[in-house]
Amino acid sequence: MFIITFAMILVAFMLSLQILMPEKDEFNDNPWSFIRLLSMMSGEINYDNLFHDQPDGDDFQLPFPISTKLLFAVFISIVTLILCNLLIGLTVSDIQSLQSDAALHSLSIQVDEIYLMESFLMSHSLQELFRKFGKHSWLRYFLVTQQHDNPDTK
Repeated sequence: MFIITFAMILVAFMLSLQILMPEKDEFNDNPWSFIRLLSMMSGEINYDNLFHDQPDGDDFQLPFPISTKLLFAVFISIVTLILCNLLIGLTVSDIQSLQSDAALHSLSIQVDEIYLMESFLMSHSLQELFRKFGKHSWLRYFLVTQQHDNPDTK
Protein backbone atom coordinates (compact mmCIF):
# COMPACT_ATOMS: atom_id res chain seq x y z
CA MET A 1 0.00 0.00 0.00
CA PHE A 2 2.82 2.38 0.88
CA ILE A 3 4.69 1.70 -2.37
CA ILE A 4 1.59 2.37 -4.46
CA THR A 5 1.02 5.69 -2.68
CA PHE A 6 4.70 6.56 -2.96
CA ALA A 7 4.74 5.79 -6.70
CA MET A 8 1.59 7.86 -7.29
CA ILE A 9 3.15 10.85 -5.55
CA LEU A 10 6.28 10.51 -7.70
CA VAL A 11 4.22 10.25 -10.89
CA ALA A 12 2.25 13.36 -9.88
CA PHE A 13 5.49 15.30 -9.34
CA MET A 14 6.87 13.99 -12.64
CA LEU A 15 3.82 15.12 -14.61
CA SER A 16 3.76 18.48 -12.82
CA LEU A 17 7.40 19.13 -13.63
CA GLN A 18 6.81 18.10 -17.25
CA ILE A 19 4.02 20.68 -17.48
CA LEU A 20 5.96 23.43 -15.73
CA MET A 21 9.31 22.81 -17.49
CA PRO A 22 8.48 21.82 -21.08
CA GLU A 23 11.84 23.03 -22.46
CA LYS A 24 14.02 21.02 -20.10
CA ASP A 25 15.39 17.78 -21.53
CA GLU A 26 15.27 16.09 -18.12
CA PHE A 27 11.47 16.10 -18.12
CA ASN A 28 10.58 15.55 -21.79
CA ASP A 29 10.44 11.77 -21.83
CA ASN A 30 8.27 9.85 -19.33
CA PRO A 31 10.58 6.97 -18.36
CA TRP A 32 13.66 9.18 -18.17
CA SER A 33 11.88 11.89 -16.23
CA PHE A 34 10.76 9.29 -13.68
CA ILE A 35 14.35 8.09 -13.36
CA ARG A 36 15.47 11.72 -13.02
CA LEU A 37 12.90 12.15 -10.24
CA LEU A 38 14.25 9.05 -8.47
CA SER A 39 17.78 10.43 -8.66
CA MET A 40 16.51 13.77 -7.32
CA MET A 41 14.87 11.85 -4.49
CA SER A 42 18.23 10.35 -3.53
CA GLY A 43 19.74 13.81 -3.14
CA GLU A 44 21.06 14.68 -6.59
CA ILE A 45 18.97 17.83 -7.02
CA ASN A 46 21.15 19.90 -9.45
CA TYR A 47 19.29 23.14 -8.78
CA ASP A 48 21.52 25.20 -11.11
CA ASN A 49 21.05 22.81 -14.02
CA LEU A 50 17.29 22.78 -13.59
CA PHE A 51 16.64 26.49 -13.16
CA HIS A 52 19.54 28.37 -14.74
CA ASP A 53 21.29 26.35 -17.46
CA GLN A 54 20.10 26.01 -21.02
CA PRO A 55 21.89 23.51 -23.31
CA ASP A 56 22.30 25.97 -26.19
CA GLY A 57 23.75 28.69 -23.94
CA ASP A 58 20.79 31.07 -24.17
CA ASP A 59 19.19 32.63 -21.14
CA PHE A 60 16.64 30.21 -19.76
CA GLN A 61 13.31 31.57 -18.59
CA LEU A 62 10.76 29.41 -16.87
CA PRO A 63 7.21 29.88 -18.15
CA PHE A 64 5.90 29.84 -14.55
CA PRO A 65 8.87 30.62 -12.29
CA ILE A 66 7.02 31.04 -9.00
CA SER A 67 4.90 27.92 -9.45
CA THR A 68 7.89 25.88 -10.57
CA LYS A 69 10.07 26.90 -7.64
CA LEU A 70 7.20 26.39 -5.21
CA LEU A 71 6.56 22.90 -6.61
CA PHE A 72 10.28 22.18 -6.39
CA ALA A 73 10.32 23.23 -2.72
CA VAL A 74 7.28 21.06 -2.02
CA PHE A 75 8.98 18.15 -3.81
CA ILE A 76 12.09 18.51 -1.68
CA SER A 77 10.11 18.74 1.54
CA ILE A 78 7.66 15.93 0.82
CA VAL A 79 9.65 13.37 -1.13
CA THR A 80 13.21 13.90 -0.01
CA LEU A 81 12.56 14.57 3.66
CA ILE A 82 9.24 13.12 4.73
CA LEU A 83 8.75 10.06 2.52
CA CYS A 84 12.34 8.85 2.73
CA ASN A 85 12.29 9.17 6.52
CA LEU A 86 8.93 7.38 6.60
CA LEU A 87 10.38 4.59 4.47
CA ILE A 88 13.32 4.25 6.87
CA GLY A 89 10.89 4.23 9.81
CA LEU A 90 8.84 1.44 8.24
CA THR A 91 11.99 -0.59 7.69
CA VAL A 92 13.11 -0.15 11.30
CA SER A 93 9.69 -1.10 12.66
CA ASP A 94 9.71 -4.24 10.51
CA ILE A 95 13.12 -5.17 11.91
CA GLN A 96 11.90 -4.69 15.48
CA SER A 97 8.92 -6.97 14.91
CA LEU A 98 11.21 -9.59 13.34
CA GLN A 99 13.54 -9.38 16.34
CA SER A 100 10.68 -9.89 18.81
CA ASP A 101 9.42 -12.87 16.79
CA ALA A 102 12.94 -14.32 16.72
CA ALA A 103 13.27 -13.91 20.50
CA LEU A 104 9.96 -15.71 21.05
CA HIS A 105 10.99 -18.50 18.67
CA SER A 106 14.33 -18.84 20.47
CA LEU A 107 12.58 -19.19 23.83
CA SER A 108 10.25 -21.82 22.37
CA ILE A 109 13.22 -23.82 21.08
CA GLN A 110 14.93 -23.59 24.49
CA VAL A 111 11.82 -24.90 26.24
CA ASP A 112 11.62 -27.80 23.78
CA GLU A 113 15.29 -28.65 24.35
CA ILE A 114 14.89 -28.55 28.14
CA TYR A 115 11.84 -30.80 27.91
CA LEU A 116 13.63 -33.30 25.67
CA MET A 117 16.72 -33.36 27.89
CA GLU A 118 14.68 -33.88 31.04
CA SER A 119 12.56 -36.53 29.33
CA PHE A 120 15.76 -38.34 28.42
CA LEU A 121 17.16 -38.03 31.95
CA MET A 122 13.92 -39.19 33.52
CA SER A 123 13.42 -42.15 31.18
CA HIS A 124 12.99 -45.54 32.84
CA SER A 125 16.08 -47.10 31.30
CA LEU A 126 18.33 -44.22 32.37
CA GLN A 127 16.73 -44.20 35.84
CA GLU A 128 17.55 -47.89 36.23
CA LEU A 129 21.13 -47.18 35.17
CA PHE A 130 21.38 -44.41 37.77
CA ARG A 131 19.91 -46.67 40.46
CA LYS A 132 22.53 -49.33 39.70
CA PHE A 133 25.33 -46.86 40.26
CA GLY A 134 23.67 -45.07 43.19
CA LYS A 135 23.47 -41.66 41.51
CA HIS A 136 19.71 -41.17 41.58
CA SER A 137 19.11 -38.81 44.49
CA TRP A 138 21.12 -35.80 43.24
CA LEU A 139 19.51 -35.77 39.78
CA ARG A 140 16.18 -34.29 40.91
CA TYR A 141 17.89 -31.12 42.17
CA PHE A 142 18.98 -30.14 38.65
CA LEU A 143 15.71 -30.68 36.82
CA VAL A 144 13.37 -27.82 36.00
CA THR A 145 10.16 -29.85 35.68
CA GLN A 146 8.95 -32.87 37.58
CA GLN A 147 8.22 -36.07 35.71
CA HIS A 148 4.94 -37.80 36.58
CA ASP A 149 4.07 -41.41 36.08
CA ASN A 150 0.52 -40.51 35.03
CA PRO A 151 0.52 -38.70 31.62
CA ASP A 152 -2.80 -36.98 32.47
CA THR A 153 -1.27 -35.01 35.38
CA LYS A 154 1.41 -33.24 33.31
